[in-house]
Amino acid sequence: MADRVQYSPGVENLLTAIGRISEDIELDKVLSRIVRTLTENLGAGSAALWLLKNGDDCPGCPCRLVCADQRCLQLQAWHGLDDARVLTGRIPHARFAAHNNSPLLQEPVPAGPLAAIPVADKDWLKAGGIASTDLFPLVYGGDLLGLIACFSSTHTSPEFRGAASALARQCSQALINSLKYMELQGSVERLRSLIDGAVDSVFILGPDGMILFSNRSASRHLGYTKDEFGSISFKQLDPASFERLRGSYAELLSGETVTYPGSFISKSGEAAPVEVRAGAAMFDGDTVIQAFVRDTKNRMEHEKQKADLIAMITHDLKSPLTIIQGYTEVISEQYMDSLPEFVREGMDAIRTGSIKLRALIEDYLNLSKLESGTVKLEKMPTDIGALVIKAVKAVKFTAGLKKLDLRVECLDGIPKVYVDPKLMDRAVTNLFINAVNYTPRGGSITVGCKLAPEGSRVELYVADTGVGIPAAELDMVFDKFYRSSIGGGKGTGLGLAIVKSVAEGHGGKVTVESVEGKGSTFRMTIPVG
Repeated sequence: MADRVQYSPGVENLLTAIGRISEDIELDKVLSRIVRTLTENLGAGSAALWLLKNGDDCPGCPCRLVCADQRCLQLQAWHGLDDARVLTGRIPHARFAAHNNSPLLQEPVPAGPLAAIPVADKDWLKAGGIASTDLFPLVYGGDLLGLIACFSSTHTSPEFRGAASALARQCSQALINSLKYMELQGSVERLRSLIDGAVDSVFILGPDGMILFSNRSASRHLGYTKDEFGSISFKQLDPASFERLRGSYAELLSGETVTYPGSFISKSGEAAPVEVRAGAAMFDGDTVIQAFVRDTKNRMEHEKQKADLIAMITHDLKSPLTIIQGYTEVISEQYMDSLPEFVREGMDAIRTGSIKLRALIEDYLNLSKLESGTVKLEKMPTDIGALVIKAVKAVKFTAGLKKLDLRVECLDGIPKVYVDPKLMDRAVTNLFINAVNYTPRGGSITVGCKLAPEGSRVELYVADTGVGIPAAELDMVFDKFYRSSIGGGKGTGLGLAIVKSVAEGHGGKVTVESVEGKGSTFRMTIPVG
């Protein structure tokens, strides 16, 4: 074994002193260790420490009027003093900064430019037998953090001043570490407060579904204490939700989020409808699942009331509209030839307007039912390729009038998807109609379907060479009543909103990529199972 390196007593004391101030991270403990170390390890009779504060941090500071930069050194810790009132609690920063933040060796009774000694009662120096006062600035990155004063009964040696200067440099680093720790702790507390105060229930789950963290809202909504949550699995709260998360694990690890409805069972055994939004994150060095759970009972009741109101309104609109369309058809068939030209034009306008109004009513009624969850999905195994071919036929005539090149790229071997074929047909047709409406004459539209690489989802895509979507409008594409600011704003503005609701209602999603003037590509993914 190698011999231990031998140091001089002064160096040994310095190393011991540096080791002591590095033992703590909390600011108050670090400050206390610094002044105790100066007296107990380096031999100062007594020591005190001031930290630089902004004027706003000490509103009662008497130095504010004389601090040129509104900052002062505020007394924080001392050791070896029977009565700290002999020290000045606050010192104008400028008074010390005039010495360029350099260490100073003071005489017992300072005067002139050396009046920076932080002592209120100068007679205390003589009465206490103080022979010298050394000031050591705490500087980090060229900025003053604070000031250390060492009071000694003898004139200090160069060795002491060198050791104290070295210790001051180490103290500066220790202070920075403590301040950053305080800032981090404050951020953690603020984040914890925000999470605990969130209206939604928040869970952090391990790969096995065990609950690693829960917030206050989770306890309030489900009746379990934090300790009880720590011993149960997410599966106990909602078995179907747990299986859904487990099935989406690869998707979550790739950075995606999943949103789906669930039904959570409280401690009392009561089931409550919820919406779960989950994603992957790092927690204590491990990959975990974050789950945000929102109670949707009140929202569902509200949505049902809204849907009932809309159904009533649309029914009241459809009845007179049916009369208008009926009489329009009768007049057109029996009297059109005998009517003046301007009347025939008016009849055509009435017919066209009533058709558009009925389409708008039907779209809005269907969308409201989808959003409120009042539509019962009648799922069955469905050939997505056959559904695409059927939808293409529905737009083929209109596409032909515009001389559009319509291409279909559905690969063989795609498994059937478990969906409501009527709703899915409506969503797919809406995508095709949108592409036809916004693609100029002579353009092309490519539609296709394929199995996603991981094999758990089917992707359907519609790519066109149309007018595209302005970048500023991409986030609004699936909003109700959105119509592009370019390309004439065709349609009711509900088609893509219906596509989104149908996709999400089946546990899938729809996205869009677009370049203005070059075209758009819409992709809808649906789980296979």
